[in-house]
Amino acid sequence: IEDSTNLAARLGDAEWTRVIKWHDDTIASVTASHGGTLIKSLGDGAMLAFESTRMAARAAIEVQRAISGQDAPIEMRVRIGVHIGDVVHADDDLLGTAVNKAARIASSANGGQIILSRVVQAMLGESPEFTFGDTIEAELKGLPGLHEITPLEWTK
Repeated sequence: IEDSTNLAARLGDAEWTRVIKWHDDTIASVTASHGGTLIKSLGDGAMLAFESTRMAARAAIEVQRAISGQDAPIEMRVRIGVHIGDVVHADDDLLGTAVNKAARIASSANGGQIILSRVVQAMLGESPEFTFGDTIEAELKGLPGLHEITPLEWTK
């Protein structure tokens, strides 16, 4: 959630708790409806896993629509990053470079954006279902070199 610390301070603990519960419930519901798994909630974010990039992209669009929709308890914007790669399963968690890269891709997004790694965009690129913005090269904190990232376009 973009600017979550300021939102929490402005709303107060009780209202912020209600907003976070709505946020988490919405993400869990959308994830399940697209065959995904909610790995963990991170307070103002979440880690999700999907069987395919197409399912992940569809879920990301639906999350953005829900968060920006009329049913949202407050006006808020979320940043979403999508990446694919091998992960390490540790109990009920996922770890590894692919997880770190996905988090850094999400951090590179502005509120209301869905940002894809180049490999995810390439996997989705053949489908007329998805529209993309311009690919750019970006530094991702803690990861060496430049990384190609691409916005996945969506509308309300």
